[in-house]
Amino acid sequence: MLKDYHMYSKIVEKSPTGYAYHEMICDKAGIPCDYRYLEVNKSFEDMTGMKGADIIGKTVTQVLPGIGDSAFDWIACYGEVALNGVEKEFEQYSESLDRWYKVTAFSPEPGTFITCVTDLSHEYRQIRDLKQVSQTSEELLSQLGGKLDYQKIADTMLQISDAKIVLFNRYNPQTNQQTTVSAAGDKDILKQTTNILGEDLIGRHWKPDSLSLRSMRQKTMIRFPSLFDFTGRYLPEAVCDTLTSVLGVKETIAVTVKKNKTVIGDFTLLMPENMSFEKDTLVEIYARQIGLAIERNNAEKTLQKSEKLLNNVFQSVQDGMCVLNTDLTIRKANRVMEQLYSQSMPLNGKACYQAYQNRSEPCEKCPAIQAIASKKPAFSTQQLIQNDQQSGWLEVHAYPLLDHQTGAVDGVIEFIRDITWRKTVEQQLLNEEERFRTTLMSVGDGVISTDDQGRVVLMNAVAEKLTGWPQAEAKGQPIETVFHVILEDTRIRCDNLVEQVLRTGHIVELGNHTALISKNGAEKPIADSAAPIRNDQGDITGVVLVFRDLSERKQHLAEVEHLAYHDYLTGAYNRRYFEDAFARLNNKENQPLAIILGDINGIKMVNDSLGHHAGDLLIKEATALIKAQLSAGLILARMGGDKFGIILTKSSEAKAAALTNQLETVMNQYVIINDEKEHSVYLSISFGCSVQNEDQSSLKDLMIEAEDYVYKRKYYNERSNRSHLIKSIMGTLFQKSPREQKHSRRVGKYCRAATLAMQCDIERVNLISVAASLHDIGKIGISEAILNKPGKLTAEEWDLMKQHPVKSATILSATHEYKDIANIVAAHHEHWDGSGYPSGLKGKAIPVEARIIAVADAYDAMTHDRTYRTPLSEDEALHELMRCAGTQFDPDITTFFVDKVLGSKHENKQEAAAKSILPAEQSEGH
Repeated sequence: MLKDYHMYSKIVEKSPTGYAYHEMICDKAGIPCDYRYLEVNKSFEDMTGMKGADIIGKTVTQVLPGIGDSAFDWIACYGEVALNGVEKEFEQYSESLDRWYKVTAFSPEPGTFITCVTDLSHEYRQIRDLKQVSQTSEELLSQLGGKLDYQKIADTMLQISDAKIVLFNRYNPQTNQQTTVSAAGDKDILKQTTNILGEDLIGRHWKPDSLSLRSMRQKTMIRFPSLFDFTGRYLPEAVCDTLTSVLGVKETIAVTVKKNKTVIGDFTLLMPENMSFEKDTLVEIYARQIGLAIERNNAEKTLQKSEKLLNNVFQSVQDGMCVLNTDLTIRKANRVMEQLYSQSMPLNGKACYQAYQNRSEPCEKCPAIQAIASKKPAFSTQQLIQNDQQSGWLEVHAYPLLDHQTGAVDGVIEFIRDITWRKTVEQQLLNEEERFRTTLMSVGDGVISTDDQGRVVLMNAVAEKLTGWPQAEAKGQPIETVFHVILEDTRIRCDNLVEQVLRTGHIVELGNHTALISKNGAEKPIADSAAPIRNDQGDITGVVLVFRDLSERKQHLAEVEHLAYHDYLTGAYNRRYFEDAFARLNNKENQPLAIILGDINGIKMVNDSLGHHAGDLLIKEATALIKAQLSAGLILARMGGDKFGIILTKSSEAKAAALTNQLETVMNQYVIINDEKEHSVYLSISFGCSVQNEDQSSLKDLMIEAEDYVYKRKYYNERSNRSHLIKSIMGTLFQKSPREQKHSRRVGKYCRAATLAMQCDIERVNLISVAASLHDIGKIGISEAILNKPGKLTAEEWDLMKQHPVKSATILSATHEYKDIANIVAAHHEHWDGSGYPSGLKGKAIPVEARIIAVADAYDAMTHDRTYRTPLSEDEALHELMRCAGTQFDPDITTFFVDKVLGSKHENKQEAAAKSILPAEQSEGH
């Protein structure tokens, strides 16, 4: 045991998980008000910044005075663990230590608790920084087309990089210069920097050399050991040294902001001295996000310019132009149209055939109707009617407006122009706008665009990551080479979606349970769809493929499904699954169905004596043993608490009864239930079964019948099981403290000798012998450290020790065999003068058996080794017994015990022990 103890101590000390052992402190009302540090390991010191030498023996309010002001009530939380035996696992921010921790807390013994701590501060700060990156990116994207907040960009980089100064610079390829557009950092430090440089940082121009520019195109991040190495010849070494010294910086990091290989700008990070930069990935992600935001902002500005240009073209074109709704009413017309048909003004809201030719119905070959029906451009030559007379011929071109998401026709654009006109800049802009919007709307997922032959044209970053193909390598490859998708269940390759879209012209979605196989063989579940890209004539010019990774969603659904149908403690099915399975199996193919119910005997005694943790372990062991007896196909569920259920299909009463008897027989055995696998508890389970009759009984009926059998069998099983449990508990106690085993046997022998000398009947002799042997069974709930402590107990430890008579009585009263001795055991530390415990009984109010045990217990304690003292001699112990007769002990029983049991006349022994060795209250020992 000592060897194991040292081994476990070494493991705890070397564990990367923080470990601390605490003692809970309660106020007079028994409410937790503080706790004391008893033991910590090195990892705990590293994670909290508190040294064991500084905190061991101190309370938490002494070590962390501000803990009471925390939003989270640490003392109450741990008090529930220490006093109720509840095990807790949670993640919580410590305001006193300014760190996030994951904590697992459990109580090895009442009044104490152990915390296993993992420092999550780094992960939480990463999450915080990622949220900040995401928030800033969203804010920048919301400014599309407007002026970007460069100061916000620099401030965010300062926060996530832990730099001292951050400069954000934009690169102008025309001038080959970088210009600082924003700076972040402490205002005084920025002011000092400006003073040293002799000019403002904002607006300062920097001209990188060709080598630096080439490095920026190739790498996202470049690290320089010093500021001078970074600036090269643009700043004198003396200036760099001054900046380094005054600002307290050293390492300088350049983070390139680019789109593909085109440099847009960069961040300059001046890092504090003596600090290791560890934000590479996060900083690179942020730089890419900024590059994307700037690029999209530029694209939006271009789009706005295009829209403005389109409207200008619409109004300034020399030919007539109008937009029709699908019912042929005019939505908008340009000034040329208004001039051509001034007699019909206003044009908006009128049908085109009414405004153009004063007709009551559409023209016979209306190009707008043809365009709506075919989704393709159409044209016709028509007469120009002015003042109800023909004044010329016009060629009318009608182009359908297609919704880029649904493909439905939303209207028609008509051009009324000279026949020499063939195409218009406006329509080209419209086609480009539609392609741009299609791509833009898909940025959040993986996007692959192909040409009309199914060859890859472009991929976004998400598509590159999921497929494992860089765009440079994938471009021009057939889509089936880059986008390898299979059915998860059959492993068969899916049909080519792009080929289907090119063949049918329709949007196609991939079926469920499909997986993408990346270039390196990695497999991810996905959902995707493919849509055609059309030109202004409605012809398909390519396909856009949009897909997303479903891994997290699939894993989450699997976890939810598992939790919905499985017991959290044992891993077996739960009652919900049991009931659903019965309903699913309740058909002619499986009938008659049978159920077996089981109920662990004496689980309350295990919980009361060994703690709920031991009870949980017993339930887990019981589950494993039951599973081992069941053949494949049988359903086992934990129905709640200490109850189990089994479903049998195509069963008979004989088959169900045989399995029931087999289970009950196998379950009656000692099982190892503690974490260290050193102690055992007697396991007994009562089972009952029920089989469907010809009327096909419902689950409710079967449950009632089976439970009735369970309770009948429990009546017969409880008695022997509880006796076994008593033996298990005593065995566990003796294993914790072999001294207690020897002590119990000797006290039993003394008491048996006393009652025989008193000429008691054999039944009473046996009664007091058993009571004496089991009088300390309640010590099972006291820690081994207290039982074997090499020194006097503290006040708190002595309070715990004095609870064992009541606990002993509680355990024994739960059994039929030992119920009669519970009151004897409860009173064996009461004193003749009423000063004892737990109830302060006095004189003959104390059961005589308890008074006999008290004398024998005290004598044995005084004459044998204790961890905190050497034993007394026989003469000294006899004198001490007689000295305490009439106060601590019954005087008659004490005299009788000394004379008849020990065979000594106390009158002859008083001179040998004239001086009291122990005070009266200590003669009991631990």
